[in-house]
Amino acid sequence: YGLEKTKIRQLYNFINIDEYKPEYTRGEYIIYVGRFIKEKGVMEMLEAYKDLPDEKLLIIGAGELESDMNDYISDNNMTNVEMLGPIYAPEVFEYIQKSKALIIPSIWYENNPIIMLQAMALGKMIIGADIGGIPELIDDEETGLVYKYNSINDLKRVIKRLEILDIEFMGRGARRKVEQIATPEVHYEGLMKIFEAVVKNKE
Repeated sequence: YGLEKTKIRQLYNFINIDEYKPEYTRGEYIIYVGRFIKEKGVMEMLEAYKDLPDEKLLIIGAGELESDMNDYISDNNMTNVEMLGPIYAPEVFEYIQKSKALIIPSIWYENNPIIMLQAMALGKMIIGADIGGIPELIDDEETGLVYKYNSINDLKRVIKRLEILDIEFMGRGARRKVEQIATPEVHYEGLMKIFEAVVKNKE
């Protein structure tokens, strides 16, 4: 967009991490939490799960594609997928705590999704598409798994990999990552450095 790289600084969103109690045990399902719109890749996610009948998916949220999603699940007899509707904090965090991982199947340029930080703080690894700011938060096989966005086959591949990978290890890594980059203290320190640099350049 014509901006000089030297004038750009990156600062992650933050959460009050002490409010999130991590649960590292391996859950029985992968969870999606978000809006039901085209850009979020929810239909592609369902298409992947159609071919993974032994993998359970829990879906929380609402949006304009809800009817299409329900029809797709019904038409394909997908008993491995459950739609729970909109659920908010703190109850939604209990569902995340009991999951294997949070999935972010977006097909557009997400920036720094708060739900990713929250799930990581809860000790959960992330399955994320390699688009926008999503892969910046994922160290592959250390805090989660990255797959090619909009690729149903690659999404199926990484979901199947959970059978052989150490989910608890990645969950602990995810929690550590949030502690390193997304606490109020880290955010404040980074913000002050930006302010100080701006002031110094104007002196």
